[in-house]
Order: sequence, then structure tokens, then C-alpha cells
Amino acid sequence: MVMRVKKKNRLNLFAACFCFFMLLDSSRGVASDEWRFLKITCIPEFEYFSITSFAIGDYYALPLDKAVATGMYTARQLVKSPVECQLQHRKISVVSTYHKEPKPTGGACAGSEWATFSVRYDGDEVARIMSGGRDGRGCWSQDYKSEIVLSPAKQENCTSYSVMHTDAVAMQCTPIDIKNWYKNAK
Repeated sequence: MVMRVKKKNRLNLFAACFCFFMLLDSSRGVASDEWRFLKITCIPEFEYFSITSFAIGDYYALPLDKAVATGMYTARQLVKSPVECQLQHRKISVVSTYHKEPKPTGGACAGSEWATFSVRYDGDEVARIMSGGRDGRGCWSQDYKSEIVLSPAKQENCTSYSVMHTDAVAMQCTPIDIKNWYKNAK
């Protein structure tokens, strides 16, 4: 059986299929989620602590038990469950100082969140690290990677970010001055 379709209906069918496939194709590139993570590494035997803030697309939060086991937290998990790293001689803690909660309604940028965390060495703040930030449209996103490293040999806060309108990446590091790492060790 051969089905005959009028020319007008063929054009409508073609237009509908074209729009459907364009929507499908565009949703792959545009509708991806950006998830911000904070990776915490604590190795007491090496007196080593680091926290790295970064974003990746289309990955979702781990359950809290797996986040604790892997050290891979979302901002929300770290806000609700602050982390302590007991080194041989010192205690390092990460606590939230600000958290912008996502809102289920309120426009294109309402679902974004960001947070700032204080990194404390024996209770004294030595650095801050942020997860998220504003993009050019005013939405919260993250186009940078930050890392704080605290160890006897290295104490610094580094951020790398994309240089606008180029393929270049810039990095800025600031030393963290912890005098007498071993003095008065507990």
C-alpha cells in the first residue's frame, strides 16, 4: 500500500521533524548541568592536606558516605558536614562561611549555588576557598580551579582560570605563611 501525502502536509511534516531533531540536537549541548565539587585529601602520615575546588558537567553528587570515603564533596554536602583533618602535629578544618542556596523557582539562574569555605589550621583561618561564582550573565558558575595545599614543604593557595577570548589559562599562586609548622606541636 502506498500512502500519498499532499504537498502541504509533507511540508508541515518536514517542518515538524526538522524542529524535533533540532531540539534534540541542541539539548545535548545546552542542557548539561555543571556540578561543583571540592576534593579533600588528608594524609596524616605525610602531614599533607589539600582542598581543590572545580566544576565538571553532567556528574551528580555522591551519597554522603561515598563523599566521605572519596573526599569528593558538593558544596551543599560540605556545608552540612564540615571536615576535619587530624595530621600528626596539627588539625586542619574546613567550615562554611557563606552558602547561597539554590531556589527551585525564580528563573534561569535560580538553581545555581555557591559557597565559601574557611580553611583553618589549629582553629586559625589561613585561607578561603570558593565553589562557584558569577558568569557573564549573572548566573553562578565556575570557570576556574582553586587548590589549597598545606604541608611542611608547601603552603599555598593557587587558582587557575581561563583568559577571556583566548585558549590560554592563567595561574596565580599566593603563599600561605604558617610559621613554625612543628613548633609547639600537639
